[in-house]
Order: sequence, then structure tokens, then C-alpha cells
Amino acid sequence: MAERLHITADRNGTVEQLLARQPGLSRRQISRLKFLPAGLLVNGIPARSVTPVKPGDDVSLWLHESSHRNPVPYRILFEDALLLVVDKPAGLVVHPSPGHEQDSMQSVLEAALGHPLYLKGRLDKDTSGILVFGKASWVPSLTKTKKRYLALCHGQVQPQVICTPLKLRDRTMVPSLDGKSALTYVTPVRSIPGGTLVSVKIEHGRMHQIRAHMASAGHPLLQDPLYGSSCECGASATEGRAMLHCAAVTLRHPVTGDRLDLAARLPDDFMALCGVSSP
Repeated sequence: MAERLHITADRNGTVEQLLARQPGLSRRQISRLKFLPAGLLVNGIPARSVTPVKPGDDVSLWLHESSHRNPVPYRILFEDALLLVVDKPAGLVVHPSPGHEQDSMQSVLEAALGHPLYLKGRLDKDTSGILVFGKASWVPSLTKTKKRYLALCHGQVQPQVICTPLKLRDRTMVPSLDGKSALTYVTPVRSIPGGTLVSVKIEHGRMHQIRAHMASAGHPLLQDPLYGSSCECGASATEGRAMLHCAAVTLRHPVTGDRLDLAARLPDDFMALCGVSSP
């Protein structure tokens, strides 16, 4: 739910300067108003943060409740003064975007913690698993992070290395000789009815790399709406959710240099389809 907040300007300046003086409003909240229809108005007219105001002007904006009626079920895997690592559920976008200003993983965590977070990795909306945030803007990129994914794929998958270059075409990545380099290492874990649970490691980290490579090898992820396979396992699962999970991450702490080995258990929809615990 949301409510309309009205503020009367008390001096000459800009909307941004006026809002910055209001307790409880963060710079991030203010910047997100531009994504909302009629998110920011001055005397009833759509405005921007740089719009000038004078004493007596009515500035109104949408404010969303920081608490959620249906809390997002995430787990904290690691937290200290500089890093926050969570197990993201499937179906949740990672960062705020038009239409997802308040219900992204980042927004939910920032509302719970009361301060900004800074993404140090990405996952697709429907990919579950480990996601890393920095708690300060100066936390460096975690360039040597190693990830292991679990995927449920169509057919009986053999151990393989897929090195097909990938190129963006429309909304999908397709094999192309003039595409970007991509390496995907695939190890079968066990067979399930109609498919295989595989462990996957990648280099380069291209958009949809695992989904595109497995499809090009004839083993698309189960239930993948873009790269093509419906569930043939006879078990219920979330319709349209490509069965991909970031199960393990190894990284070096940006300050202490300590090695962090983090793991996220198999989510319930994986368990329903293959009936195994996280390997």
C-alpha cells in the first residue's frame, strides 16, 4: 500500500533540497519517485527533483509502507559491517526498476536494515540462490568470486564443456560465431524422471549463459519459458520458472581477505521435482 505525503515549501530552493530536509526520507527513496506515475507533484503538476519551489508551494509524493503484508522469505547466509549475503527466492527481481520500485530484493533488504545496499552480483528474476551486497559504496567489486549453480535440465545430460560464443538477439542469447566468448562446465549429479540434476560452473558470466548453453546442447532447463522446455517430471512446481539455483559461492572478504564459503540449500520447487537434498 502507499500514501500521499504533502509538504509545504518554507523557502526558495528545489524539490530535492526541500525533501532532503524532511526526516525519514532517504536520497534513494527520492530518486525512485521518478519511476512512479505522479510520483512527485508540485501544486498538482508533475515535477522533478530539480524543479524550483517557493514558500507556500505544495509538494506531494507517494510513500510506500516499509513493511510488507506478505514478507519476502529470504535467508541471511552471512553478514558483517561490510557485506550482506542472502539466499534470494525465485520470482523476485534483484534491484529496483520500473514496476518493481518497492518489491525488489534490494528494496526489501534496505527497508529491513534502514540503509542503502550496493549490489556485488546479479541473478535473473526467476533464479534463486546466493546474492551478495556491499553495505558501503566503497566496497570493491568481488572480481574473484566463484559460483556453482544447480540446474534441472531436460534429458540425460553427460559431462561436458560448452564453449559456444553467444550473441544477444531480441531478448535471448543465441549461438553465434561473432558472439562473445562463454565457457560452461557441466557435471551431472543425478537422474530424475525426464531430466537430470546438474552442477554448473561458468566463466565470463554472459546474460542467460547457462540457459542458452544448455538449450544449445539439447538440454534446456525444465520450465524455461525463453529457451524451451515444459516440465515432464510429473511433479508440481512453479509454472514458467526456469529451474536454476545459485547454490554455492566462494569469495575473499574485501577487507580481511578471509575466504568465505557460502551455500544455499535447494529450494522447495527443486525438492519437489527431484526429491534430493542439496549436494
